[in-house]
Amino acid sequence: MKLLKECKTSLIISATILIGPLLLIISSVTHGMIYHNFYIMAYIPVFVITFLLSLIRKIPNAVRIAIVSVITIAAYICLIYLGIIIGDAQFKAYYGEKAITGYEESWEYLGIDADECEDVASYVYKVNTIFASEAYTHILRFSGTDFEKAKSKIEAEVKFYKEPVLKEDPIPECSVDGFDFRLMVRETEYPKEMSFIGINNTTKEIAFVDFFMKDRDGVWDFADLMIHDCGWRYISEKRVD
Repeated sequence: MKLLKECKTSLIISATILIGPLLLIISSVTHGMIYHNFYIMAYIPVFVITFLLSLIRKIPNAVRIAIVSVITIAAYICLIYLGIIIGDAQFKAYYGEKAITGYEESWEYLGIDADECEDVASYVYKVNTIFASEAYTHILRFSGTDFEKAKSKIEAEVKFYKEPVLKEDPIPECSVDGFDFRLMVRETEYPKEMSFIGINNTTKEIAFVDFFMKDRDGVWDFADLMIHDCGWRYISEKRVD
């Protein structure tokens, strides 16, 4: 009976480490983030260790609770940082008809017909870590005359930020891979949702980039955002190929 009581106490104490995975699941539902089974699976050995430690009768309850609490907090913090480091990223490229299907809304509101372009490419970049994000890039290549028409339409109908959106942010412009990007003025929750248009006068291409990240609170370098968060380090490689 005493052993059963000890086991019950140990289970209650060691079960506190399940708070970590529970918080991750709740966050994934409320924030729309994507987490891996890695977070849950990694807690299994932690649970076993703390449960076995809690069974040692020579250790006072207060000490056992302290040990379990420390292990729980340490494991939770470690898993968060491990998730940031080893969380994977998905990059997909679509060309031709596949690039147009399902993504035409990105440029459709500008009245630009993707079917009139010489070439269309779409890229999807998703980061699956504790700070999950998604970026959709669509690059349209035009002939000389159509390119100038598209540029004129954009300049006439699209408003761009000319000053920092937030006081501590830089001016929302950057140049990446030959494209001069500017942040569009749209009714979105900046900086959690951002839409850019980039123009490459050399290749006669126009790029549309939509970026989503619910836990972002600012932008310190727009070129870095485009390269690392929007996937342009991979897009540049694909364009070279």
